[in-house]
Amino acid sequence: MAARTEKLAAGVLRALSGKRNAVAPKNWDDACWRGRIDARAMRERYSDPRIHTELIALAGSNGQLFEALEQARVEARVPPAWYGVRANLDDLRQGHPLPALPAQLADLICDQRAFGLEALRLIGDSPTPAPRPTLKPTPVDSRSPLQSPTTHVDALRSAREVPRGTIVARRTSAPAGARAYHPFTEQFDTQADATALCTPSTREALAEQLRRFRRDSTADIARWARRLQRHLQVQQARFWQFDREEGLLDCARLTRVIIDPTQPLTFKQERSADFPATAVTILVDNSGSMRGPPIAMAAACAEILGSVLERCGVQSEILGFTTSRWRGGKARAHWIAHGKPADPGRLTDLLHVVYKPAARRWRRHRQAIAVMLDDALLKENVDGEALLWAHARLLRRPEPRKVLMVISDGAPCDEATLAENDAGYLERHLRAVIGEIEERSPVELLAIGIGHDVGAYYSDAFTISRPENLGEAMVADLVACLSRDSKKARRREETGDGETPGDVAAARFRAGARRPRQ
Repeated sequence: MAARTEKLAAGVLRALSGKRNAVAPKNWDDACWRGRIDARAMRERYSDPRIHTELIALAGSNGQLFEALEQARVEARVPPAWYGVRANLDDLRQGHPLPALPAQLADLICDQRAFGLEALRLIGDSPTPAPRPTLKPTPVDSRSPLQSPTTHVDALRSAREVPRGTIVARRTSAPAGARAYHPFTEQFDTQADATALCTPSTREALAEQLRRFRRDSTADIARWARRLQRHLQVQQARFWQFDREEGLLDCARLTRVIIDPTQPLTFKQERSADFPATAVTILVDNSGSMRGPPIAMAAACAEILGSVLERCGVQSEILGFTTSRWRGGKARAHWIAHGKPADPGRLTDLLHVVYKPAARRWRRHRQAIAVMLDDALLKENVDGEALLWAHARLLRRPEPRKVLMVISDGAPCDEATLAENDAGYLERHLRAVIGEIEERSPVELLAIGIGHDVGAYYSDAFTISRPENLGEAMVADLVACLSRDSKKARRREETGDGETPGDVAAARFRAGARRPRQ
């Protein structure tokens, strides 16, 4: 009986969690085993152990409370239709209660990292705070080590592997009446061609590194590249229309005329499938946490995908976004020089990188793509403004159909900005930009998260757990997008003939309304 129960429990766990290798604990008592199995399944399904390990290490003596909050998060994500799972969990929690989630945490249950960072902040604000870690100064910082509370910025430093400094975050939420998202200054922001970011010898070395990486992944890359090419060729295929009054004589139907001379001659005409001219922009997160296999796979996939799209007549552009310096750079120094005014907004030097412009052919930009692998390039990320930048470039393209694909592995992270604004400052702006594009722009927005649930931000999103799955996800996303009608066609069908909301939005964006209000 016990063996059968354990086998049943393992089957339930694998089905609910979606993971074939999930293992159910043994020797659970019969009274609550259903609830415990469902609780474990929700943990397997909605919690990334890598992110959890990074964050719980920062909780110190409050690790048990952080663990309980994470379990409460995953159980709060049970779909409404799973009423049996919900009933089992309710029965379990009558004897094993979890802490209630505060409102600021309840709004973040779909984003594990953002939830964990906010939970750490709340733990740090509690009457029994976690131990205060010592932050070591950077080589350029001559000051002594500083004792700092565990805050969301401290967590970001550890989780995203950025250099440790001595910036301490404000612990306030967004103050009433605070200004909408804005940069303190844009004079230090940069847009650069990738080839200008390193020397020719460095580019050659990085290109060789990318070639070696591609050789190790040749079979997989070739397989999904062929899939995309087949799909595009089918979409662009030519076909014949028969029984036309003019055109080429249809010889296959001449027998009708021979049998009955009164029958008229029939003709056929060749037509092309209705495949609108399309432009695709791939926007890659160049933050420090992408270092290693994620950024190498992103570069390889972007290169091969762009090449396939070009062969099929689809214009493509590859862009990246990061910051010029760690911890704000010149923008933060400029703010300090002006007396540190309150509510400064974004306090970092943006760096937007053009790896391959849409108007140029691929063979001239292969080395530029390899610059993406340069460790010195990968710093912090302000996603909202990068999305606006890529979107504006795409709107200027003449192609009627426009697709913007974002590849990222986490939430926006800029230490200097988060130190002087509330914890959700960058994230709220990203959500506002995404909402503006998805609801009002003709651009079709896709997103792929590497080890991070970007579905918490984007409506059309893939989430993958390993970088090697990126190519397949990109192809699947593009194929699904190009198989359906364009956003403009769908809106025209919904609203009838004439000008669509997308047409109005496109004109508004082109006129310069580029920053959505929060």
